[in-house]
Amino acid sequence: GKPVYTATLVKYADLLCERPLGQAKLSFTGQLSNEFCLVTFDSQGGTTINTQLVKSGDPATEPKAPVKVGTSFKQWLKGGEPYQFTSPVKESFTLVAEYN
Repeated sequence: GKPVYTATLVKYADLLCERPLGQAKLSFTGQLSNEFCLVTFDSQGGTTINTQLVKSGDPATEPKAPVKVGTSFKQWLKGGEPYQFTSPVKESFTLVAEYN
């Protein structure tokens, strides 16, 4: 009945548990490896979509459509343009949800 957290370490780093044997906060100091990019999703008030860690050159995975009351999801936009999930990811960016 307790929350469980998982993590993937993509670059060697020192992790510090600030509250051993209690609720813990993992602190990471350093930068994301150049081999990986973060794709974040702004659902514009819809359901939360998890950030994806994507190996540079690989495509992001299209998430389940967010749900926003009174609207229907249309597409994800990058820089105001429709985003194609077959495109290779070469940098970190945020996709924004568009609704009808």
